[in-house]
Amino acid sequence: GPLPLISWIFPWIGHLGIADSEGKVHDFAGPYYIGIDSFMTPIFKYYQFPRELWYGKEAAWNAGVVQADSEYRKLMHNICCQNCHHHTARALSNMTLGPNHLPQFTMMSAWWLITRKGKFVSWPAWLCTYMPLICGVVLILTIALWLS
Repeated sequence: GPLPLISWIFPWIGHLGIADSEGKVHDFAGPYYIGIDSFMTPIFKYYQFPRELWYGKEAAWNAGVVQADSEYRKLMHNICCQNCHHHTARALSNMTLGPNHLPQFTMMSAWWLITRKGKFVSWPAWLCTYMPLICGVVLILTIALWLS
């Protein structure tokens, strides 16, 4: 989901969470706090892992999420070094899904996954994500042309 100001300038940066097998989103939303089924921002983009990776292994998926939740409930939130992307990466790295288990994730690989493979929930979600940047660029170009 978008974060005010920073996502307006850099729309590829935003809030990240991970859903359990029931679809409840878990997110590290602040110091010592894990939001469950109450995502901090509207969800604009998502990535669903291929069904063959997790189907029949819901307990392992949930265990990875719960383990990350219990660890991050004890941590101070820091926008650069301990944030929602770290929590999601830890949950994914904790999962043992048999021969199809996931690789070790980092903050950057979790971000890259949602940036590269994520899908917007709707056209208006895409518009809300990129419109502030587009308006800002148009405004700057308009002012630059007017001043020249």
